[in-house]
Amino acid sequence: MFEQPSSPTLPDATVLPFPVLDLDDWHTPLDYPRLPQSAVPAAAIGTARGIARALAEVLVGARSPVQLARWLTPDGSQRLAAWLAVTPVTRAPLVRSRLTLTGPSRVEAVLTFSCGPRFVVAALRLDATDRAWTCHDLELVLPGRAGCAMQRWDCGRDRP
Repeated sequence: MFEQPSSPTLPDATVLPFPVLDLDDWHTPLDYPRLPQSAVPAAAIGTARGIARALAEVLVGARSPVQLARWLTPDGSQRLAAWLAVTPVTRAPLVRSRLTLTGPSRVEAVLTFSCGPRFVVAALRLDATDRAWTCHDLELVLPGRAGCAMQRWDCGRDRP
């Protein structure tokens, strides 16, 4: 009665750099090449833990946001200050952390904090120097309009 639409076919000479998704098999896992898992050095984990603690203390008001300014961009510092001014946070537990060794002397991390019904996410890059692992970049994703970097983003019209 109803004819099943056929999926488009590609000529044999077409080579795609990524697998083609077949919507009939959307639940089937794709065969992406996996990078070998490498252990993150303990010193990098310790540095990330210290930054996570500092950020959690800033979020609850126990530490000044100025102490994170060396890792944040000027715009990021302003967004954090504006967000903290309109968002009362009493607890900011770290609910998820993911550290990945992306090179022999580089670790990237994603830290997720629970701030009441919302989450604050921090992405940071650690680089190994001669002496220690140091943070060279910290970016924050803040919920609400005050956390937006640009006014054209729609981050929630009914809340600050």
